[in-house]
Amino acid sequence: MRKLYTIIEKEKTLREFIIKLFTINGYLDRCNVTFLDKEMTKLECKVARRSFEDLLSIVNTVYENISENELAKTLFDLNKNPEETTKRRLCIYYCNDITKWVFRFYDKKYLDNTLMYDSNQTFIQNQKGSGKYSFKDIYKIANGEK
Repeated sequence: MRKLYTIIEKEKTLREFIIKLFTINGYLDRCNVTFLDKEMTKLECKVARRSFEDLLSIVNTVYENISENELAKTLFDLNKNPEETTKRRLCIYYCNDITKWVFRFYDKKYLDNTLMYDSNQTFIQNQKGSGKYSFKDIYKIANGEK
């Protein structure tokens, strides 16, 4: 697995780390910058929404041995226990720019509380694009079905 480095330091829990990773200027939004090298001189990606594959690389660079299931469950559980995310919800949607499913926080008032993904994209839930995972794959991983 490739390594992606971030300025965000390791937290006690993966949940706390992910919340900090997606906090920009004190606001839950997109994922912080990542680098290809430990010295953080080679920018990999600016502040942006991130794919499941990228998030898996980031958390395993910081924590090592985080399973797909642990990451997916943690991401989906952020919306089940919203004490840190009262006004914003983590959303997953298919990005046509990079042709992968990506994560970012959105204002809760624009999202159905039961959904984590754009319901207009229901027809492409099985689509993987250039990524390794479809929405359904990530959902199944989070629920221990895969």
